[in-house]
Amino acid sequence: MSMFDTFKAYIKKMNDQMNRAVEQVIPPDVVGGTVSETYPYVERVVQIRDKKFLIRRYMPGDLPQYVTIEQQVYEPHPPWGTVGFHHDLYRVNTCYYSLVWNEQVIGYVGVRLDPHEAHITQIAVQPTHQGQGLSHLLMKEAIRHAQTYDALSMGLECRVTNHVAIHLYRESGFKRLRRLPNYYRADQSDAYYMVKPLRNWPLRVEYLPNVQAPQVNEMEQVMQLAFDSAPWTHAMLEDSTSLAINRTFIAYYATYPVAWIMYQVVAGQADVMLVGVLPDFRRQGIGSALVRQSLKKLAQEEVQEVFLEVRASNQAAQQLYQSLGFVAYHSRPNYYQEPVEDAILMKWTKSTETNQPHK
Repeated sequence: MSMFDTFKAYIKKMNDQMNRAVEQVIPPDVVGGTVSETYPYVERVVQIRDKKFLIRRYMPGDLPQYVTIEQQVYEPHPPWGTVGFHHDLYRVNTCYYSLVWNEQVIGYVGVRLDPHEAHITQIAVQPTHQGQGLSHLLMKEAIRHAQTYDALSMGLECRVTNHVAIHLYRESGFKRLRRLPNYYRADQSDAYYMVKPLRNWPLRVEYLPNVQAPQVNEMEQVMQLAFDSAPWTHAMLEDSTSLAINRTFIAYYATYPVAWIMYQVVAGQADVMLVGVLPDFRRQGIGSALVRQSLKKLAQEEVQEVFLEVRASNQAAQQLYQSLGFVAYHSRPNYYQEPVEDAILMKWTKSTETNQPHK
């Protein structure tokens, strides 16, 4: 056995001892969790093919099965164990739902109700029962719980490498908002923070004449997801937003920053410095609203022309800009690197402003 395996076995032994100690000092009704019982008991039977599953609110006695499922699903880094589950189950604003088959708990989901937002604390299905759509059932129950208590949105964290889970969450309407570096302590891996709107969210575009540190952080979060390789560093963002000749606009979906654009304005002309839209928020009219409203503001400052470059292969962006009054007038060979590609140069003039389509 290697030194690492010996250390790993030691840590597991210590965790097991801690869990047993907790079970000994906490009364059985508390280990089982009593806080979930502040929410009305619910249960519903769902049939999938020839199997009937029961979804019900957490009951005392489910905890050991939760711990076993977590160990199976999250090996080699189960995040909580008995201690972690106890703390979560004992929060006054948290409720768990169990998925039962043949009188055995085979899955669970936890929902925490924060002000205006619900949060998925953990969701898991026993490996032998995965691939049957059961995670979708648990997610629907969590969403139903959040809507019952008037949450405006629902959030969660997910490993950036867990592509199966990301696909599940996106199918359920969750969108990636930001990347959280070193979020998981066990292996220092990154997480996506994802959110699902539960109400109609308003979109607003803000012009920021004086960009502060929180807005720089928001812009960086968008940039890190909007591009395969972030074109600017944090320091470059700070420098650019501090220049008096630059104009910054951020689009917010509810309270969440989802897109931004920056122009450099000199002598009645503006150049688009950078524009980014979160991947999960594209093709929803957000980019066009951002550009349209920012052009209107620039026109009020007597900007006569706006210039930009776009990759020759990016047909979607070119069509967007054309719909907003931009006209292609030149190409620049090998302008972009990684990969090398030509740029299409486009121009908007103030005279085209009145011809832009309105939504």
